[in-house]
This record gives sequence, structure tokens and C-alpha cells, in this order.
Amino acid sequence: MHPDVLAAYDLPARACLFELDWEQARKLGKGTAGYEPLPRFPAVERDLALVLPVSTPAAAVETVITEAAGELLKTCTLFDVYQGAPVPAGYRSLAYSLVYQLPDRTLTDAEVNAAQERIQAALKDRLGASLRV
Repeated sequence: MHPDVLAAYDLPARACLFELDWEQARKLGKGTAGYEPLPRFPAVERDLALVLPVSTPAAAVETVITEAAGELLKTCTLFDVYQGAPVPAGYRSLAYSLVYQLPDRTLTDAEVNAAQERIQAALKDRLGASLRV
């Protein structure tokens, strides 16, 4: 800002000014704001660390996880990628955080365990993945 403007409004010496075009900013937005109520039933979180060939895309792993888990799975998030000992050369470890939740009831351990087993079996059959121990 010009020093005269700073002095007239008693602003600090390092003040700045900008103009925002709200119409343009609105066009950049993703639409109207939404609202999702807090879930009534608790979620169950499980982690899954896998060893796969480096050539296997993480997106393919997420697709298999999502398909095998079915409606119980709310989110699947990749949180760690690791290469090095003790993972064999040419392989990497991908670790996922899985959140299971239904909107109408609390899941049982048996249901979540069954989903985890389906996921592990599908990953082994379709991608040759093994659990990282």
C-alpha cells in the first residue's frame, strides 16, 4: 500500500491490500457446501500391511480392497509405502488404514474379521500380495 494510505488509516508499515473476485472464486469451488451428520454407530479401524511387487499400482490394491470388503468398508487410506530390509528387493510394503462402519448398526468383530479375511484372500489371489509381518 502507498505510505500515505498507511498513515491515513494508522496501519502498520508492512500492510498490504488485495482484491478478490467472488464470482471467480465461486466458480473454482466444488459446488454448494454440504452437511453430513455425525455417525450414530461407531467405526472399527484396522490396518493392513502388504508386500507386493513394486510394479503393482497402489490404485489396483485399493480397488481389490474396496470390492472385497463390500458395503462394510467406509474408507481405505494408504498411509505408508516402504522399501528396504526386510522387504525383498523388487518388492515394497503398502500399509492401509481401513475404516468399517454401517449407518444403521454397530458391526461385530466377527463381521469385520470376515471382511479382513475376504480382503486378504482377494489380494493374494488377484495380486499375489502377502501380509507383512
